[in-house]
Amino acid sequence: MEPVQQLFGGTQSLVFGKWHAPRIAKIAMQFAVAPGKPVSCLVEASSEIHSNNARVWLTRECDDWDYWLLPGESLRLHRGEKIWLSTDGNVAAELTLTHDYRQPRFQFARWWAWGRGLLTG
Repeated sequence: MEPVQQLFGGTQSLVFGKWHAPRIAKIAMQFAVAPGKPVSCLVEASSEIHSNNARVWLTRECDDWDYWLLPGESLRLHRGEKIWLSTDGNVAAELTLTHDYRQPRFQFARWWAWGRGLLTG
């Protein structure tokens, strides 16, 4: 078997045991906010909200500013923040919430269950 440097043209920058693929997969959720019916939600993953068709009012907990998203505009949201949304006018606002897909990590849970099995016999 040939050494790694010979196989890959002398490079020594290879890192084994880590995944370095860019986050390409995204999850998009589309929803509507009815006129005159404010909605609140807790952001569970860092994401981006995009207004598709109407002007939207957005406010964040612990932020002194309110935001108006015009159709086509987006705003970055951070994990753990609470937001309130409402539409301006008589038309329901169609919004898209997008965030990176993260594959569930069960390796630690498997390892923990295996270790507990050894200790309890």
